[in-house]
Order: sequence, then C-alpha cells, then structure tokens
Amino acid sequence: MDPLLGEIATMKKALKYVGLIGAQGAVAFALAVFLIGPALRGDPMPWQKKSETPEVSEGEDGEHASTDEEESDDEGDHGGKAEKKEKGKKKGGHGEEEIGGLLPIESVIVNVAETQGRRFLKASLTLEVDGAESIETATARLPILRGAVIDVLASKNLEELVSPDARTRIRGEILETLNAKDENAGFKDLFFTEFIVQ
Repeated sequence: MDPLLGEIATMKKALKYVGLIGAQGAVAFALAVFLIGPALRGDPMPWQKKSETPEVSEGEDGEHASTDEEESDDEGDHGGKAEKKEKGKKKGGHGEEEIGGLLPIESVIVNVAETQGRRFLKASLTLEVDGAESIETATARLPILRGAVIDVLASKNLEELVSPDARTRIRGEILETLNAKDENAGFKDLFFTEFIVQ
C-alpha cells in the first residue's frame, strides 16, 4: 500500500474524531446554556411559560386583582366577590370547601443534606392562606416565609426526599413550621408546583 494513501486514511480518521469531539462540545455548550443554566438560576425552561402559577397583584383600591383566567370566567360581569367565592371552591370529602388566597413561593433551590453539594432540590410551592387580611400579612412576610421553607428543605437528606411519602411529610412539616412562626397567619394548605431532585 502506498504510504501517501496510508497518511490520507489516517488523516480522515483523525478529522472524523475531531468532528465528533467538536459536536460533543457543541451539544455540551447547548445543554449548559439552555438547560443547566436556567435550572440553576431558577428560570423557566425555554419550552415553559414564563410563570405557571398566577401572581397576586394589588389593584388601585388595595384589593387583589384577578388573573386572566378569573376574568374570562366572569363572562363580562365585573361585580365581584360573590362570583369569585363561587369559583374559589374545591370539592371536599362531604361537600365543597372554599379555597383561600394563594401565595406562591417560586424556585427554592437547596443542596441536599449529606451529599457534599453534589445533589440539589428545586421546589416551587403555593401556600393557601385563610382570609384576605392574612394574605396581605403573609405577602409582607414573604422573605421570612421563604427562609423558613429553605430551612426545612435544606435539612432533608436524599432518602427523605425520594421516599414514597416524602412530599406529604415535608408538606406537613413546612405548614407546621410556618404556622408556628406566625400564629395569626392561618396557612391552611400547601401545594408543590415543582419538586425536582437532581
């Protein structure tokens, strides 16, 4: 075999490997920019909506403004509170129970205990608050509530986070902690909207 042809075949193989390594680098860069980066920052993924939980905002008169979904369900009637109470009901065991005000706590990221920082938990949750006055008080104390949630979640090891009843136990512990911080807050329930262990 001609030595020149041997060198050409060797160079073709080398270029093929360089191309594969370059493609792997491009894929790794894309993963870092579009998936890992937003996950670590707590941003929504590119294919997700900007905000999956409705935000509570105050209108000019100090009352909480309704979300677009609530406004579309009113069918043009802006008369108010009676319709909102009717829509704010969920089915309970023996009847219907009203849903209180909702207060979202989004994108809490903590290191999983006993993993030396190699694993993390990303969680978002929504608190159900009893009464309009309570939601105003809770909104003003949001940094304290968020800190308490972080403390509870950061104390959990991997086994406690992935066991079958993990979210139920953690949910109860967070509610107990938050209600102990402020006895007048009246947190009725807690809903996890995101719970990812990496």
